Amino acid sequence: MIMHQIAQLNFKELKNQGLKALATALGEGLQEKRLVVIYNHDVDQGLLNQKLALDRQLFSLTNIAEYRADNSDDSGFFPEGKEYATSSRKGDRKRMWH
Repeated sequence: MIMHQIAQLNFKELKNQGLKALATALGEGLQEKRLVVIYNHDVDQGLLNQKLALDRQLFSLTNIAEYRADNSDDSGFFPEGKEYATSSRKGDRKRMWH
């Protein structure tokens, strides 16, 4: 099994190099890995915790199945195990909106 690392960006370091460097690194990370972890940023941890709590509420809704993804355009809610990486026949363990 090939494990791919998630792109990790040091926000303050890249910002000090200029917005173009930040935008380039973000774009390349998303293009290559499709997911980027941004660290060393100034986003308040309390705000991030509030966002996480709202996400948990959303994914615990009993009627969430009504928003399942439409295969014609791959948009909507993908329950756990229903979204597939192009390199795998096994469903991902994440739940997500597309």
